[in-house]
Amino acid sequence: LGRGSDLRELIQHSSFEARLQNGNMMLRGPARRVVTEIRLEQALIAAMPGKPITVRLQGLLDATPAELSVSTGTLDDFVRDASQVPLSVEARASDARLTLEGVVELPLGRGGALTMALAGEQLDALSDLTQVELPPWGPWSLEGPIGVTPTGYEVMQLTVRSGQSRLYGRGRVD
Repeated sequence: LGRGSDLRELIQHSSFEARLQNGNMMLRGPARRVVTEIRLEQALIAAMPGKPITVRLQGLLDATPAELSVSTGTLDDFVRDASQVPLSVEARASDARLTLEGVVELPLGRGGALTMALAGEQLDALSDLTQVELPPWGPWSLEGPIGVTPTGYEVMQLTVRSGQSRLYGRGRVD
């Protein structure tokens, strides 16, 4: 649905909603490599005038139920060539929660300033998803500002918590 006397006004007053059912979605990381594939059960993409664009996905990550919610700038932000938009991501799977919060530069993939937090009650709840036997430690969390490298992701000021223990350092996933 849209209305306006010119393209900019049309975009500012437009809204859309798309619902998808049953499909596959590949998430790509740096160097366009496939990081993971999600078998979608349901997806909802929505944009209302002046409101953030939102995406909600439900599906399976391997055989693990997963949910993903994304909120970013408005339709107008993307049309008016904004240099940055807010980004909020929340993913849940295997009793773990991943959040990304901050801003990203447009076009997407150029950079930004995001903070990552990954947490759960028991680390071994991720064993099936990671295909690695993890210890039964918890509650646990990893937090810090996250950046993209040519081959992966890096957290320069990483805080790792497990129970009462704390570890500070940096981490990289290639």
